[in-house]
Amino acid sequence: MPRYEKLESLLERNAAFSVVSIISTHGRTSRRTGRMVVSLLGREEGTIGGGRLEHEAVVLAQERIRLGSNLETEIPNEAGGRVRILIDVVRKERRAVIFGAGHVGLNTARILSYLSFEVVVIGKQDGHEECDGITFSDDLDDGIVLDGHTAVLIFNPREAGEIYSRIKDTPVFFIGIMGSRGTDRNYDMRIHSPLGLDLGGESPEEIAISVCSELLAAFNNADASRCSSYLDNVVVVRGAGDLASGVILRLSRAGYRVIALECGKPLVIRRTVSFAEAVYDGRAVVEGLEARLAGDPAEIWRILDDGAVPVLVDPDASILSSIRPLALVDAIMAKRNLGTRRGMAGLTIALGPGFSAPEDVDVVIETRRGHDLGRIIRVGSAESNTGIPGLIMGYGRERVVHSPASGVVRHDKKIGDIVGKGDVICHVGDVAVRAGIPGMLRGLIRDHLEVEEGLKIADIDPRGAEASFQTVSDKAMAIAGGVLEAVDAYKKTIGK
Repeated sequence: MPRYEKLESLLERNAAFSVVSIISTHGRTSRRTGRMVVSLLGREEGTIGGGRLEHEAVVLAQERIRLGSNLETEIPNEAGGRVRILIDVVRKERRAVIFGAGHVGLNTARILSYLSFEVVVIGKQDGHEECDGITFSDDLDDGIVLDGHTAVLIFNPREAGEIYSRIKDTPVFFIGIMGSRGTDRNYDMRIHSPLGLDLGGESPEEIAISVCSELLAAFNNADASRCSSYLDNVVVVRGAGDLASGVILRLSRAGYRVIALECGKPLVIRRTVSFAEAVYDGRAVVEGLEARLAGDPAEIWRILDDGAVPVLVDPDASILSSIRPLALVDAIMAKRNLGTRRGMAGLTIALGPGFSAPEDVDVVIETRRGHDLGRIIRVGSAESNTGIPGLIMGYGRERVVHSPASGVVRHDKKIGDIVGKGDVICHVGDVAVRAGIPGMLRGLIRDHLEVEEGLKIADIDPRGAEASFQTVSDKAMAIAGGVLEAVDAYKKTIGK
């Protein structure tokens, strides 16, 4: 089998998937061999020929993933032939360690055992009979496996702190605590508390079903937001440059708790209105809203509780394997998709070109200046990138300054300075970088950064003193308005 990068990623995330292979053909077919990888989100990579045949195979493969069993079947194709396929489901290791053998704990253990989980219950059985498929233990010992396929469920919240201290350094992927909301989750991004989806039940059996439902959603990387109140007000934004910062600012003002994800070396130009500066300085303030660099995922909640925006260095958005936000906004502005896809959050939104709705994400926001700026696109894509900035006082391409060489940047001017045409605004190595037009130096890449030739490093606003370098741009606010409208609309549809 050829090496598939997405398959390897699915294995690393312990995600359920199936491999669909052509094993024989009869009559006219577009191809005699083929193989594809299918997850619950759809076809990941590979092909067995496309068209109706492939579509039906994907649907069947997703059904078998849910059932957890393989299938060999024959499907007619559009050319009049028949293709026999094998759907091979890759089962995940599933393990649960339950602290507490009361009514809820035991009912949870029974359900998970029925669902083929390997279950260990720690605690006295309170007079209950032995249960098939469940191991009982008096304490957490070396014989109990605590790895990336293990969920820990704590049904005695008074002991949660002590239990957590014993498992915090293990790679378990899910920690559920039956208890009050708002305190336990500060320990660790893996913590789900209060544990269980809101199904409205009160009996031990109903509570156990709600607990198992949330755990299954986490194992299957499924959208539990329609049933769960967990993280119902959290929005994750990929990127923290000037446009992303406008989105973060507007969402925060509307009452959403926003987490920003950045790379380790942001190359932002409009630094005075970019939360990305927190990566370098530890904090950044834009229009009165503070952002702080989160040293690790656990620190995110403390920053949010202080009313600030956490900025986490996480360019791959790996945090989404641990949390389920209400919405995810791709504001990287790379003009191409760097890994955002539907299903990563309750609602997925992308800014600008490089994405198509609903194939890649749920919503695309138009970012090109003009009549449609900030408009929500639910079917289709944003306008293609022209590479030419929008006109201000008749200037477009001239407003942007690109590095004439590779080297380390040294500032000669600072953001907010008024410059004339030909003025030296910085040096890259020994090469002077001059302003192409007169105006206000509205953006300038960070001092002492090493840059490549051709990289955008400065922005000049021809309006001069009338321009603003300390507030978010009209473009950013228009785009942010589209994002806010989409998130608000989605929240209403799920009854949050």
